[in-house]
Amino acid sequence: MTSEKKNLKYRLFISMVVLFLLAPATAFALLDMDTPDSDIGSLKEGTRFLGMSVSLKSAESENPSSIFQTIESTEQQTHKINAYGGYFLRDKWAVGGSLDYSFSEKSSGFTGDSDKSRVETVSRSTSMGVFMRNYLPIDSSGRFSLFVESSLDVGYGKEIVQTTLANDIDRKITRSYLVDLGVTPGIMAFIDKGFSVEASVNIMGLTSKWGEYSFNEGERTGNSSSVELDFTVKLLTLFIGVTYYF
Repeated sequence: MTSEKKNLKYRLFISMVVLFLLAPATAFALLDMDTPDSDIGSLKEGTRFLGMSVSLKSAESENPSSIFQTIESTEQQTHKINAYGGYFLRDKWAVGGSLDYSFSEKSSGFTGDSDKSRVETVSRSTSMGVFMRNYLPIDSSGRFSLFVESSLDVGYGKEIVQTTLANDIDRKITRSYLVDLGVTPGIMAFIDKGFSVEASVNIMGLTSKWGEYSFNEGERTGNSSSVELDFTVKLLTLFIGVTYYF
């Protein structure tokens, strides 16, 4: 029975990989149009590109609603940086590689039956990956285009969760590896010869994590693993970037 479950998970994972990689290309093929000849930028075979994008998120809330506990306040900051480069194997279709860094910090205050507590979380991760992009020009001049990026990333991360209740402090440290599949649509506009401004947002992701955790400097240790499938459109974590096509 255990073997059957493992085989089922493996088949499901392979099916999701195929869906993530082929769905964008198939969708854009149905909307195919000629690649415009443009003096400000090229999406044609043989073109190379280098770029960098960032995503910044800062949020604060007072007395947000919660079913299980009374939350007094929540503060969160997230910073993500993505450097990438690629090459057009054919018109409007490119492959490339990327390097990503992410930092997140969150602090929440709770009021319980007997005392107040605070949970603080700090996490960092670094990953590298490969991707393919399918472009769809939306004007005859070639200035504006839509694109869909399918990516596969592997990385390493560390998370520290500290819970303070009265004079007691508990700290959990998790070190984990991850494999992430993502689909990211976006829009680009050439603003000068070869230079474009791009905006994109992740709409679908499949993430597998595994690693080790410890409580209070080794007081208790263990292993952890998880698989997450996310279809959330994260408009508040919009990536803005600049890319040079040459």
